[in-house]
Amino acid sequence: MIMKHSVLILAFVLLLAACQSADSYPENSFFWIPVFSLQKGDKEILVSISDPSPYTTYASEPLNPDRFEILISQDNVNFEIYSKLSATPGSYTIDNLTNGNPYYVAIRTVKNGFDPITSSSLMVIPSPPLHTETYLSLNHSIENLSVSSDGEYVSFITKELTNIENSGVRDSLYFSTSYRLELQGIDEAHSATWSNTENRIIYITNITEGNVSHAHEIWIFDADSANSEAVFQIDHDKYYGASPSFIPNSENISFFLAESDADFFTYEIWTLNPFSKETNVITHFENSGFQSEGNYDWTDIEGELLIEGRFKNSEYRNNIYHLNVNTAKITPVIESKWYDSRPSLSPDNSKVLFVSSRSGKNEVWLYDLNEKNLEQITGGSIDNFDPRYSNLHWLNNDTILLTVFDRIRSIGIAVSLE
Repeated sequence: MIMKHSVLILAFVLLLAACQSADSYPENSFFWIPVFSLQKGDKEILVSISDPSPYTTYASEPLNPDRFEILISQDNVNFEIYSKLSATPGSYTIDNLTNGNPYYVAIRTVKNGFDPITSSSLMVIPSPPLHTETYLSLNHSIENLSVSSDGEYVSFITKELTNIENSGVRDSLYFSTSYRLELQGIDEAHSATWSNTENRIIYITNITEGNVSHAHEIWIFDADSANSEAVFQIDHDKYYGASPSFIPNSENISFFLAESDADFFTYEIWTLNPFSKETNVITHFENSGFQSEGNYDWTDIEGELLIEGRFKNSEYRNNIYHLNVNTAKITPVIESKWYDSRPSLSPDNSKVLFVSSRSGKNEVWLYDLNEKNLEQITGGSIDNFDPRYSNLHWLNNDTILLTVFDRIRSIGIAVSLE
Protein backbone atom coordinates (compact mmCIF):
# COMPACT_ATOMS: atom_id res chain seq x y z
CA MET A 1 0.00 0.00 0.00
CA ILE A 2 2.84 2.34 0.87
CA MET A 3 4.49 1.55 -2.46
CA LYS A 4 1.28 2.32 -4.33
CA HIS A 5 0.97 5.70 -2.63
CA SER A 6 4.62 6.41 -3.47
CA VAL A 7 4.00 5.68 -7.12
CA LEU A 8 0.95 7.90 -7.15
CA ILE A 9 2.82 10.72 -5.43
CA LEU A 10 5.70 10.45 -7.91
CA ALA A 11 3.34 10.48 -10.88
CA PHE A 12 1.57 13.55 -9.44
CA VAL A 13 4.89 15.38 -8.97
CA LEU A 14 5.92 14.65 -12.57
CA LEU A 15 2.53 15.76 -13.89
CA LEU A 16 2.69 18.93 -11.81
CA ALA A 17 6.17 19.73 -13.15
CA ALA A 18 4.92 19.29 -16.70
CA CYS A 19 1.87 21.47 -16.11
CA GLN A 20 3.89 24.18 -14.44
CA SER A 21 6.51 24.33 -17.17
CA ALA A 22 4.24 26.23 -19.55
CA ASP A 23 3.73 29.06 -17.08
CA SER A 24 6.99 29.03 -15.17
CA TYR A 25 9.04 30.95 -17.77
CA PRO A 26 9.02 34.73 -18.27
CA GLU A 27 6.78 36.17 -20.97
CA ASN A 28 8.23 35.96 -24.51
CA SER A 29 10.54 33.10 -23.54
CA PHE A 30 11.89 30.97 -26.36
CA PHE A 31 14.39 28.18 -26.90
CA TRP A 32 17.32 27.98 -29.28
CA ILE A 33 16.97 26.07 -32.54
CA PRO A 34 19.93 24.00 -33.77
CA VAL A 35 21.76 24.47 -37.04
CA PHE A 36 22.47 21.26 -38.93
CA SER A 37 24.07 19.97 -42.11
CA LEU A 38 24.30 16.62 -43.90
CA GLN A 39 27.31 14.67 -45.10
CA LYS A 40 26.89 11.86 -47.61
CA GLY A 41 28.48 8.49 -47.07
CA ASP A 42 28.36 4.99 -48.50
CA LYS A 43 24.75 3.93 -47.75
CA GLU A 44 24.61 6.41 -44.87
CA ILE A 45 24.16 10.04 -43.89
CA LEU A 46 26.01 11.89 -41.14
CA VAL A 47 23.83 14.55 -39.48
CA SER A 48 25.86 17.28 -37.77
CA ILE A 49 23.89 19.33 -35.23
CA SER A 50 25.30 22.48 -33.62
CA ASP A 51 24.15 25.13 -31.18
CA PRO A 52 24.17 28.61 -32.78
CA SER A 53 23.46 30.50 -29.54
CA PRO A 54 27.12 31.22 -28.61
CA TYR A 55 27.49 33.02 -31.96
CA THR A 56 24.06 34.65 -32.11
CA THR A 57 22.79 37.90 -30.62
CA TYR A 58 19.40 37.47 -28.94
CA ALA A 59 17.12 40.06 -27.32
CA SER A 60 17.06 37.80 -24.26
CA GLU A 61 18.80 34.58 -23.22
CA PRO A 62 17.23 31.54 -24.95
CA LEU A 63 16.15 28.45 -23.05
CA ASN A 64 17.72 25.07 -23.68
CA PRO A 65 15.53 22.61 -25.62
CA ASP A 66 14.67 19.24 -24.10
CA ARG A 67 15.34 17.02 -27.10
CA PHE A 68 15.82 16.75 -30.85
CA GLU A 69 13.99 14.44 -33.23
CA ILE A 70 15.64 13.51 -36.52
CA LEU A 71 12.98 13.22 -39.23
CA ILE A 72 13.62 11.49 -42.57
CA SER A 73 11.73 11.29 -45.87
CA GLN A 74 12.27 10.00 -49.38
CA ASP A 75 9.84 12.42 -51.05
CA ASN A 76 10.26 15.60 -48.95
CA VAL A 77 6.57 15.37 -48.00
CA ASN A 78 6.01 12.37 -45.73
CA PHE A 79 8.46 12.44 -42.82
CA GLU A 80 8.87 9.89 -40.04
CA ILE A 81 10.89 10.00 -36.85
CA TYR A 82 14.23 8.25 -37.29
CA SER A 83 15.50 8.86 -33.76
CA LYS A 84 14.94 10.94 -30.62
CA LEU A 85 18.03 12.53 -29.08
CA SER A 86 18.96 14.56 -26.07
CA ALA A 87 19.39 18.22 -26.95
CA THR A 88 23.14 17.84 -27.28
CA PRO A 89 25.04 19.10 -30.31
CA GLY A 90 27.00 16.39 -32.08
CA SER A 91 27.09 14.07 -35.09
CA TYR A 92 24.60 11.26 -35.65
CA THR A 93 24.56 8.58 -38.36
CA ILE A 94 21.57 7.40 -40.38
CA ASP A 95 22.56 4.08 -41.94
CA ASN A 96 21.21 1.18 -44.03
CA LEU A 97 20.27 3.55 -46.86
CA THR A 98 20.31 3.01 -50.63
CA ASN A 99 23.09 4.65 -52.62
CA GLY A 100 21.84 6.94 -55.40
CA ASN A 101 18.47 7.63 -53.77
CA PRO A 102 17.65 11.12 -52.46
CA TYR A 103 16.85 11.50 -48.76
CA TYR A 104 15.46 14.52 -46.96
CA VAL A 105 16.20 15.25 -43.32
CA ALA A 106 14.67 17.74 -40.89
CA ILE A 107 15.17 18.39 -37.18
CA ARG A 108 12.25 18.83 -34.80
CA THR A 109 13.20 20.68 -31.61
CA VAL A 110 11.08 19.96 -28.54
CA LYS A 111 10.74 21.99 -25.34
CA ASN A 112 8.23 21.01 -22.68
CA GLY A 113 5.44 23.56 -22.49
CA PHE A 114 6.11 24.97 -25.97
CA ASP A 115 4.99 24.02 -29.45
CA PRO A 116 7.73 21.99 -31.16
CA ILE A 117 9.56 23.66 -34.05
CA THR A 118 10.48 21.72 -37.18
CA SER A 119 13.29 22.97 -39.37
CA SER A 120 13.27 23.24 -43.14
CA SER A 121 14.53 20.04 -44.73
CA LEU A 122 17.92 19.39 -46.27
CA MET A 123 18.72 16.91 -49.03
CA VAL A 124 21.51 14.39 -49.54
CA ILE A 125 22.19 11.47 -51.89
CA PRO A 126 24.41 8.71 -50.40
CA SER A 127 27.11 7.23 -52.62
CA PRO A 128 30.50 5.47 -52.46
CA PRO A 129 33.61 7.67 -52.22
CA LEU A 130 34.62 9.68 -55.29
CA HIS A 131 37.10 8.27 -57.80
CA THR A 132 39.71 11.04 -57.96
CA GLU A 133 43.31 11.60 -58.95
CA THR A 134 45.59 14.57 -58.46
CA TYR A 135 45.67 16.79 -61.56
CA LEU A 136 47.92 19.63 -60.38
CA SER A 137 49.70 20.03 -57.04
CA LEU A 138 52.31 22.74 -56.41
CA ASN A 139 54.23 23.82 -53.32
CA HIS A 140 51.60 26.47 -52.64
CA SER A 141 47.84 26.73 -52.79
CA ILE A 142 46.09 27.32 -56.09
CA GLU A 143 42.53 28.41 -56.76
CA ASN A 144 40.09 28.28 -59.68
CA LEU A 145 42.12 25.83 -61.77
CA SER A 146 41.03 25.54 -65.40
CA VAL A 147 42.44 23.83 -68.49
CA SER A 148 42.47 24.72 -72.18
CA SER A 149 40.32 22.66 -74.53
CA ASP A 150 43.29 20.58 -75.77
CA GLY A 151 44.75 20.11 -72.28
CA GLU A 152 48.01 21.88 -73.14
CA TYR A 153 47.57 24.87 -70.84
CA VAL A 154 46.31 25.53 -67.35
CA SER A 155 45.31 28.69 -65.50
CA PHE A 156 44.89 29.27 -61.80
CA ILE A 157 44.75 31.99 -59.15
CA THR A 158 47.29 32.27 -56.35
CA LYS A 159 48.36 34.75 -53.71
CA GLU A 160 51.62 33.01 -52.89
CA LEU A 161 53.91 33.54 -55.87
CA THR A 162 55.89 36.73 -55.59
CA ASN A 163 57.73 36.99 -58.89
CA ILE A 164 55.31 39.70 -59.98
CA GLU A 165 56.54 43.12 -58.91
CA ASN A 166 54.41 44.67 -56.15
CA SER A 167 51.96 41.76 -56.19
CA GLY A 168 51.71 41.69 -52.38
CA VAL A 169 48.89 39.42 -51.24
CA ARG A 170 46.54 40.25 -54.09
CA ASP A 171 45.09 37.56 -56.32
CA SER A 172 47.22 36.91 -59.37
CA LEU A 173 46.19 34.91 -62.42
CA TYR A 174 48.81 32.53 -63.84
CA PHE A 175 48.98 30.71 -67.15
CA SER A 176 51.32 27.86 -67.89
CA THR A 177 51.83 24.83 -70.06
CA SER A 178 50.43 21.77 -68.35
CA TYR A 179 53.74 19.97 -68.13
CA ARG A 180 56.61 22.50 -67.96
CA LEU A 181 54.82 25.00 -65.72
CA GLU A 182 56.43 28.00 -67.41
CA LEU A 183 54.44 30.60 -65.55
CA GLN A 184 53.18 33.91 -66.85
CA GLY A 185 51.38 35.99 -64.26
CA ILE A 186 48.98 38.92 -64.28
CA ASP A 187 48.38 40.81 -61.06
CA GLU A 188 44.83 41.44 -59.82
CA ALA A 189 43.22 39.26 -62.48
CA HIS A 190 40.29 36.87 -62.07
CA SER A 191 37.17 35.32 -63.68
CA ALA A 192 39.25 33.44 -66.28
CA THR A 193 37.40 31.25 -68.80
CA TRP A 194 38.93 29.22 -71.62
CA SER A 195 37.48 29.01 -75.10
CA ASN A 196 35.83 25.65 -75.86
CA THR A 197 37.65 25.35 -79.19
CA GLU A 198 40.85 27.44 -79.06
CA ASN A 199 43.75 28.00 -76.68
CA ARG A 200 42.48 31.42 -75.73
CA ILE A 201 41.35 32.61 -72.33
CA ILE A 202 39.31 35.63 -71.31
CA TYR A 203 39.60 37.34 -67.93
CA ILE A 204 39.05 40.54 -65.96
CA THR A 205 41.72 42.73 -64.37
CA ASN A 206 41.00 44.99 -61.42
CA ILE A 207 42.22 48.45 -60.54
CA THR A 208 42.62 49.55 -56.92
CA GLU A 209 41.77 53.09 -55.87
CA GLY A 210 42.46 53.70 -52.23
CA ASN A 211 41.13 50.63 -50.43
CA VAL A 212 38.58 49.75 -53.12
CA SER A 213 39.21 47.33 -55.97
CA HIS A 214 37.13 47.70 -59.16
CA ALA A 215 36.69 45.52 -62.24
CA HIS A 216 38.66 47.52 -64.79
CA GLU A 217 39.36 45.77 -68.11
CA ILE A 218 38.47 42.62 -70.02
CA TRP A 219 41.45 40.88 -71.63
CA ILE A 220 41.94 38.00 -74.06
CA PHE A 221 45.15 35.96 -73.85
CA ASP A 222 46.26 33.69 -76.70
CA ALA A 223 48.26 30.89 -75.04
CA ASP A 224 49.87 29.66 -78.28
CA SER A 225 51.31 33.05 -79.23
CA ALA A 226 51.54 34.38 -75.64
CA ASN A 227 49.89 37.59 -76.83
CA SER A 228 47.28 39.41 -74.78
CA GLU A 229 44.96 42.29 -75.58
CA ALA A 230 42.63 44.48 -73.57
CA VAL A 231 39.33 44.42 -75.48
CA PHE A 232 37.03 46.40 -73.21
CA GLN A 233 37.40 48.94 -70.42
CA ILE A 234 34.73 48.96 -67.71
CA ASP A 235 33.64 52.39 -66.51
CA HIS A 236 33.67 51.46 -62.83
CA ASP A 237 32.03 54.76 -61.86
CA LYS A 238 28.91 53.53 -63.66
CA TYR A 239 29.11 49.72 -63.81
CA TYR A 240 30.06 46.55 -62.00
CA GLY A 241 31.54 43.96 -64.36
CA ALA A 242 31.71 40.16 -64.14
CA SER A 243 31.72 36.77 -65.91
CA PRO A 244 33.39 37.27 -69.31
CA SER A 245 32.92 34.37 -71.72
CA PHE A 246 33.51 33.30 -75.30
CA ILE A 247 30.27 32.73 -77.21
CA PRO A 248 30.25 29.34 -79.03
CA ASN A 249 30.33 29.50 -82.84
CA SER A 250 30.80 33.26 -82.74
CA GLU A 251 33.68 35.73 -82.80
CA ASN A 252 31.88 37.74 -80.11
CA ILE A 253 32.40 37.60 -76.37
CA SER A 254 29.88 38.22 -73.58
CA PHE A 255 30.04 39.63 -70.07
CA PHE A 256 27.88 40.96 -67.26
CA LEU A 257 27.48 44.66 -66.49
CA ALA A 258 25.26 46.12 -63.77
CA GLU A 259 24.57 49.79 -63.23
CA SER A 260 26.10 50.72 -59.89
CA ASP A 261 23.36 53.22 -58.97
CA ALA A 262 20.31 51.29 -60.23
CA ASP A 263 17.28 50.94 -57.93
CA PHE A 264 16.89 47.31 -58.99
CA PHE A 265 20.35 45.71 -59.01
CA THR A 266 20.77 43.11 -61.71
CA TYR A 267 23.42 42.24 -64.21
CA GLU A 268 22.57 42.46 -67.91
CA ILE A 269 24.46 40.46 -70.53
CA TRP A 270 26.46 42.49 -73.02
CA THR A 271 28.22 41.26 -76.15
CA LEU A 272 31.35 42.67 -77.74
CA ASN A 273 33.04 42.11 -81.06
CA PRO A 274 36.76 42.21 -80.14
CA PHE A 275 37.68 43.41 -83.65
CA SER A 276 35.10 46.12 -84.34
CA LYS A 277 34.59 46.88 -80.61
CA GLU A 278 30.84 47.03 -81.24
CA THR A 279 28.80 46.33 -78.09
CA ASN A 280 25.18 45.30 -77.56
CA VAL A 281 23.01 44.74 -74.51
CA ILE A 282 21.22 41.46 -75.27
CA THR A 283 19.09 41.07 -72.11
CA HIS A 284 16.59 43.31 -70.37
CA PHE A 285 16.04 41.50 -67.09
CA GLU A 286 14.74 44.57 -65.32
CA ASN A 287 11.62 44.46 -67.52
CA SER A 288 10.82 40.88 -66.46
CA GLY A 289 11.80 41.22 -62.81
CA PHE A 290 14.54 38.62 -63.21
CA GLN A 291 17.69 39.18 -61.19
CA SER A 292 21.04 37.54 -61.79
CA GLU A 293 24.13 38.25 -59.77
CA GLY A 294 26.82 36.14 -61.26
CA ASN A 295 27.06 33.12 -63.55
CA TYR A 296 25.86 31.69 -66.85
CA ASP A 297 27.01 29.17 -69.48
CA TRP A 298 26.25 29.21 -73.20
CA THR A 299 24.71 26.12 -74.79
CA ASP A 300 25.61 24.84 -78.27
CA ILE A 301 22.36 26.32 -79.59
CA GLU A 302 22.79 29.88 -80.82
CA GLY A 303 21.33 32.47 -78.47
CA GLU A 304 20.58 30.03 -75.62
CA LEU A 305 22.25 29.72 -72.24
CA LEU A 306 21.84 28.53 -68.67
CA ILE A 307 21.87 31.26 -66.06
CA GLU A 308 21.56 31.50 -62.29
CA GLY A 309 19.12 33.95 -60.75
CA ARG A 310 15.66 34.53 -59.34
CA PHE A 311 12.52 36.46 -60.08
CA LYS A 312 11.80 39.46 -57.93
CA ASN A 313 9.34 38.61 -55.13
CA SER A 314 9.61 34.89 -55.94
CA GLU A 315 9.25 32.31 -53.16
CA TYR A 316 12.37 30.63 -54.56
CA ARG A 317 15.93 31.62 -53.85
CA ASN A 318 18.67 31.56 -56.48
CA ASN A 319 18.07 28.77 -59.03
CA ILE A 320 19.13 27.67 -62.55
CA TYR A 321 17.15 28.82 -65.60
CA HIS A 322 17.26 28.46 -69.38
CA LEU A 323 17.31 31.73 -71.30
CA ASN A 324 16.56 32.20 -74.98
CA VAL A 325 18.12 35.55 -75.75
CA ASN A 326 16.19 35.97 -79.02
CA THR A 327 12.75 35.53 -77.42
CA ALA A 328 13.70 36.68 -73.88
CA LYS A 329 11.92 33.56 -72.57
CA ILE A 330 13.20 32.34 -69.19
CA THR A 331 12.23 28.82 -68.08
CA PRO A 332 13.29 26.90 -64.96
CA VAL A 333 15.79 24.04 -65.28
CA ILE A 334 16.66 23.44 -61.61
CA GLU A 335 14.17 25.11 -59.29
CA SER A 336 14.17 24.44 -55.57
CA LYS A 337 13.86 26.08 -52.16
CA TRP A 338 17.64 25.87 -51.80
CA TYR A 339 20.31 28.16 -53.25
CA ASP A 340 21.45 26.78 -56.62
CA SER A 341 24.14 28.54 -58.64
CA ARG A 342 27.17 28.30 -60.97
CA PRO A 343 25.74 26.28 -63.90
CA SER A 344 28.39 24.55 -66.02
CA LEU A 345 27.37 22.48 -69.04
CA SER A 346 29.13 19.28 -70.11
CA PRO A 347 30.77 19.39 -73.57
CA ASP A 348 27.87 17.42 -75.08
CA ASN A 349 25.32 19.64 -73.30
CA SER A 350 23.61 16.63 -71.69
CA LYS A 351 24.51 17.39 -68.06
CA VAL A 352 24.98 20.45 -65.90
CA LEU A 353 27.18 20.85 -62.85
CA PHE A 354 26.07 23.36 -60.27
CA VAL A 355 26.66 24.41 -56.68
CA SER A 356 23.80 23.93 -54.22
CA SER A 357 23.17 24.53 -50.52
CA ARG A 358 20.66 21.66 -50.31
CA SER A 359 22.82 19.61 -47.92
CA GLY A 360 23.36 22.56 -45.60
CA LYS A 361 26.74 23.30 -47.18
CA ASN A 362 27.65 24.48 -50.66
CA GLU A 363 28.55 21.35 -52.60
CA VAL A 364 28.80 20.26 -56.25
CA TRP A 365 25.76 18.53 -57.74
CA LEU A 366 25.07 17.07 -61.18
CA TYR A 367 21.79 17.27 -63.08
CA ASP A 368 21.13 15.05 -66.10
CA LEU A 369 19.13 17.16 -68.55
CA ASN A 370 17.82 14.07 -70.40
CA GLU A 371 17.02 11.76 -67.48
CA LYS A 372 15.95 14.66 -65.18
CA ASN A 373 17.74 13.20 -62.17
CA LEU A 374 20.25 14.52 -59.63
CA GLU A 375 23.55 13.19 -58.35
CA GLN A 376 25.52 14.62 -55.47
CA ILE A 377 29.22 14.90 -56.31
CA THR A 378 30.96 16.45 -53.28
CA GLY A 379 29.91 16.44 -49.65
CA GLY A 380 31.57 13.26 -48.39
CA SER A 381 33.96 12.87 -45.49
CA ILE A 382 37.12 13.50 -47.54
CA ASP A 383 35.79 16.20 -49.88
CA ASN A 384 37.14 19.59 -48.82
CA PHE A 385 35.39 21.66 -51.47
CA ASP A 386 34.73 25.39 -51.25
CA PRO A 387 33.03 26.99 -54.28
CA ARG A 388 34.70 30.33 -53.58
CA TYR A 389 38.01 28.84 -54.69
CA SER A 390 37.06 26.38 -57.42
CA ASN A 391 35.78 26.48 -60.95
CA LEU A 392 33.36 23.79 -62.13
CA HIS A 393 35.43 22.68 -65.09
CA TRP A 394 34.76 19.80 -67.48
CA LEU A 395 37.76 17.84 -68.79
CA ASN A 396 35.43 15.67 -70.89
CA ASN A 397 31.85 14.39 -70.66
CA ASP A 398 32.75 11.98 -67.85
CA THR A 399 35.45 13.83 -65.90
CA ILE A 400 35.46 17.15 -64.08
CA LEU A 401 38.19 19.28 -62.54
CA LEU A 402 37.82 20.78 -59.07
CA THR A 403 40.10 22.69 -56.74
CA VAL A 404 39.97 21.27 -53.21
CA PHE A 405 41.89 21.65 -49.96
CA ASP A 406 44.34 18.82 -49.29
CA ARG A 407 45.60 19.03 -45.69
CA ILE A 408 48.01 21.98 -46.04
CA ARG A 409 47.19 23.53 -49.42
CA SER A 410 44.62 23.52 -52.20
CA ILE A 411 45.24 21.36 -55.26
CA GLY A 412 43.50 20.43 -58.50
CA ILE A 413 41.83 17.00 -58.71
CA ALA A 414 40.17 15.17 -61.57
CA VAL A 415 36.87 13.53 -60.55
CA SER A 416 35.41 10.62 -62.54
CA LEU A 417 31.63 10.72 -62.94
CA GLU A 418 31.36 7.17 -64.28
